[in-house]
Amino acid sequence: MRAELFSASQMEQHGATLAAAHVPSPSAPQNRLLQRLDENEQVLVETCGLLTAAVKSKQRIAPAAEWLLDNAQ
Repeated sequence: MRAELFSASQMEQHGATLAAAHVPSPSAPQNRLLQRLDENEQVLVETCGLLTAAVKSKQRIAPAAEWLLDNAQ
């Protein structure tokens, strides 16, 4: 079975349909995204600190950890 991709106009119509069906919750907390981004930043900062300490103590780190150190600053 092969799925058919939406054309640009079909994708636009699908997006409009999804948006019309969406009902925001009145009880949703404000700035939830900003809070989550702050939490994610804290985890990344702590992780970079641990990785930096590992590198300074001549421990090997994974390529993904190297990428994080190279790109998180």
